[in-house]
Amino acid sequence: MKTVLTIAGSDCSGGAGIQADIKTMIMNGVYAMSAITALTAQNTTGVYGIQETSPEFLDNQLDCIFTDIFPDAVKIGMLSSAEIMHHVAVKLQQYHAHHIVLDPVMISTSGHRLMDKDAEQTLQKELFPLAEIITPNIPEAEALTGLQITNADSMEEAAHKLYESFHISVLLKGGHRINDANDLLYTNGHGIWLHGERINNSNTHGTGCTLSSAIASNLARGFSLEDSVRRSKQYLTDALKAQLDLGHGSGPLDHTLGKHNKNYHLHRRRIYHMTTYTTQMDAARKGIVTPQIKTVAEKEHMPVEKMMELVAEGKVAICANKHHTCLNPEGVGSMLRTKINVNLGVSRDCKDYDIEMQKVMKAVDLGAEAIMDLSSHGNTQPFRQKLTHECPAMIGTVPVYDSVIHYQRDLSELTAHDFIDVIRLHAEDGVDFVTLHCGITRKTIEQIKKHKRKMNIVSRGGSLVFAWMSMTGEENPFYEYFDEILDICEEHDVTISLGDACRPGCLADATDVCQIEELVRLGELTKRAWAHNVQVMVEGPGHVPLDQVAANMKVQQTICMGAPFYVLGPLVTDIAPGYDHITAAIGGAVAAMNGAAFLCYVTPAEHLALPNVEDVKQGIIASKIAAHAADIAKGIPHARDIDDKMADARRVLDWDAQFDCALDPETAKAIRDDRLPEDDHSDTCSMCGKFCAVRSMNKALAGEHIDIL
Repeated sequence: MKTVLTIAGSDCSGGAGIQADIKTMIMNGVYAMSAITALTAQNTTGVYGIQETSPEFLDNQLDCIFTDIFPDAVKIGMLSSAEIMHHVAVKLQQYHAHHIVLDPVMISTSGHRLMDKDAEQTLQKELFPLAEIITPNIPEAEALTGLQITNADSMEEAAHKLYESFHISVLLKGGHRINDANDLLYTNGHGIWLHGERINNSNTHGTGCTLSSAIASNLARGFSLEDSVRRSKQYLTDALKAQLDLGHGSGPLDHTLGKHNKNYHLHRRRIYHMTTYTTQMDAARKGIVTPQIKTVAEKEHMPVEKMMELVAEGKVAICANKHHTCLNPEGVGSMLRTKINVNLGVSRDCKDYDIEMQKVMKAVDLGAEAIMDLSSHGNTQPFRQKLTHECPAMIGTVPVYDSVIHYQRDLSELTAHDFIDVIRLHAEDGVDFVTLHCGITRKTIEQIKKHKRKMNIVSRGGSLVFAWMSMTGEENPFYEYFDEILDICEEHDVTISLGDACRPGCLADATDVCQIEELVRLGELTKRAWAHNVQVMVEGPGHVPLDQVAANMKVQQTICMGAPFYVLGPLVTDIAPGYDHITAAIGGAVAAMNGAAFLCYVTPAEHLALPNVEDVKQGIIASKIAAHAADIAKGIPHARDIDDKMADARRVLDWDAQFDCALDPETAKAIRDDRLPEDDHSDTCSMCGKFCAVRSMNKALAGEHIDIL
């Protein structure tokens, strides 16, 4: 169960402060804890006395909580003095608390100041930098900015100023002086209006405490900031709608939402009795252990609770379309085993689907976790459906390839919704993830023209989208209709793999303006997808100098907030056609060691031809070596176990045991059998023969005669 700590004052009447916080947290599905900063004598008519907790005793409370039940989120409410604020700030930094929601509690609803200037300065200097979000009301925002707020435009100006001044997300509550119930969430450099109905209820005691506590509860449960705020605003609306009427003044809310009220039952089902879900991310956020989550947790030797947390946060994607019933699910995330994807599919020049199916079976036998169907000729649907009906690996596609083929029309004649309909078709066919080049926009056209590249755009899908925009003059449909695409993906539980249209096609183009500008946009789209409970992977660069690989991984992890990174290679030199599976494996090992989660294999045929079955094998083996080496370097649990078994087998010259440990036993055995040593030293290999160091050491340690000649 997720846990939340409230650091606030006590309200003996139960309407605000820690009493309201605890009620709210329980109703929002988390375990509530409290550290009391002050005792108050108050009721619905006013505050009649305050007794502040000593700083030392507050420290004692916080130490007890953080050293025993570490909170997943923290809500900060009333802190009555600068000294108390300082002690709270020190403890939060000491214990590296996260998901901190700060309700400033500077000015009351009536406009009365609740803290002196010294306390206000300490609040801004020591506590604001620790918070993920602050939730000022309009009077508080006016005091913090010096602006007068009278309408929506001045709310936006004030929120922007707060964001720029303190580098912090801001929820500016519009319940004061504005004739509606619209709030403004300002985060990541832009504002999001959250529209709400104004409830005719004068009993609003504790609304600020309730809202901020609900936000902290939802953050603790893994929801994005925007989603947490939206859910919390709905909870507050339902509490107001319950129309509880107690006391002689401004009364409290009904935090239980009124058990006679349908909103209570709707909310309780949302929090505690959620047995249905749309996506693996939605299930994880609701606390539902799906068969896929359980299987992946077992494979990764990870507690189910931890796996659910990672899926809820978007750091692990379990690509599992509801219609792909034969799937053997895998998790994709930098903290898990590195996974391998195999690209295949027919083209106009090589159109034998039977051969492609042979490649599929070879890939699965060799341990590839994903197959990506890049077919670009003929009727692609039967092969795609065969994959999702028979193949246990994750299946991916690039719908833009199929769009021209499906409609048998020129690219320029396709409409935006033609592309969207093909995504829907692939989702209905059971595809687990789709590569969509959403980040390339009309702005990119100007960037490409302005910042000259040696290889322009080498992404096949990216070039098609670029060409369509250039010919039609319209915006990228995958970007413009992203919300509609999210609805499709949520319905079928399809993971979006955000394609890198501007990936570098040569070393000279690596880490340039076009690549990074697109990556920033992919980070924005990642957040939008997560808000819809849609899982995301982000695709990465193709050709990157070795000294830039680790930096590229770090940049992606930062901009895309830890979303799984899916890389092609990266290839670390441009001069090895025929051997690009090796150049890609070198880059892949470094990439995976530094945060990449998913390696797209590269074959010897890269840049030359459609790979045959042997090319596929060589590409998979090279990628598996890179992935395994990176897993060992990252300390993935049990990654090195097989290496230790191999060492044990080599020490005793047990060749059968060595073959059992080999990544490709068939090839290893064939090489040895082709060049066997003579009978009197058949336990060695034909390279060393009787000079074998292992044989000599074994004999020497056993006290036996060592025969060399």
